[in-house]
Amino acid sequence: MTSLRMYHCPNSPHNDRPVAAWPRHDINKILIKHFILETAKITDPAVTHKKYENFTIANMLETINWPESVARDLNRLNQVVEHFKKNIEGARNKLLAHYDKNTFMSDKVLGTFPEGDDEKFIKALEEMCNVLHQASFDCIFGKISVAMAGDVLDLKKTLKRAVAFEKLFKESKGEDKVRLFKYLND
Repeated sequence: MTSLRMYHCPNSPHNDRPVAAWPRHDINKILIKHFILETAKITDPAVTHKKYENFTIANMLETINWPESVARDLNRLNQVVEHFKKNIEGARNKLLAHYDKNTFMSDKVLGTFPEGDDEKFIKALEEMCNVLHQASFDCIFGKISVAMAGDVLDLKKTLKRAVAFEKLFKESKGEDKVRLFKYLND
């Protein structure tokens, strides 16, 4: 009965689709929106409304007196960052930071960018972090990764184990089933 409720909605026009697919779709949308909003926030201006200082890339470039070679590298990398920002700025201002009613109701798509620009942005951001950290602490902090331990890969592994457990639970009988049931309640 649990699996029936989990995978099928009796009153849904989408009865041929498993309900479990929808949370994955929703999680993906949330992650994308969060990535774009956080990207937009770090690319905001150094100062807002002439008095509020923002902790952004622009602020670090404008308020810190970097050595000439460091400033040159940062400005070069910032061009890539600013290029990506132009693609997502509309989505940030009208759909992510808040919902602009006209944009939301029109179903207009904002925040699109050419394939691969997100990877160029992440690479430029990683290089920028390395330059900043090297100039500040004389070492490089680490790598930026979109798939690392503790991330989506761990979630996928956990979900695979859950599916395996569900199959084993369905196939088991007697004492094996009782033992597996106890694991569920531990």
